[in-house]
Amino acid sequence: MSASSLARQSQLSSGYAVDVWLDVELQPMMKLWQGHGGHSNFFLSEEDAREARGSYQGSMAYKVAEYLWRRAQVAPSEKHGYRSEIVEFVVDMPTPAAIGICHANPALGAGSVLQYYVPDWGGNLYRTGRRHAFQRTSY
Repeated sequence: MSASSLARQSQLSSGYAVDVWLDVELQPMMKLWQGHGGHSNFFLSEEDAREARGSYQGSMAYKVAEYLWRRAQVAPSEKHGYRSEIVEFVVDMPTPAAIGICHANPALGAGSVLQYYVPDWGGNLYRTGRRHAFQRTSY
């Protein structure tokens, strides 16, 4: 099954509306980010993580995690709320994946984040140890 089909199936089985997904191949040394605390096949782009961390000249880090997760249209955990940290991964080998823009779940937030679905992330992505902690999880 293609990565885009798996991404659609994963969204549906989790109660989310389905975004538009395209199959891609991730190249070695590409960086992706994920919420810390539990794992999934979904990742954020390096660009969206840099914006959240305030890494661009003249920008400021997001103080509240909820802002990022609403842009990613992710529902908070009933038990833990929004994830308070994001962690960096790097691609080791050419890796099949799917890419999409968060927009199908507007009740959860504005969307616009570039998201990746990586079926075999455990075998081809490695955690770098870099992380960003938000000052608060929600408003």
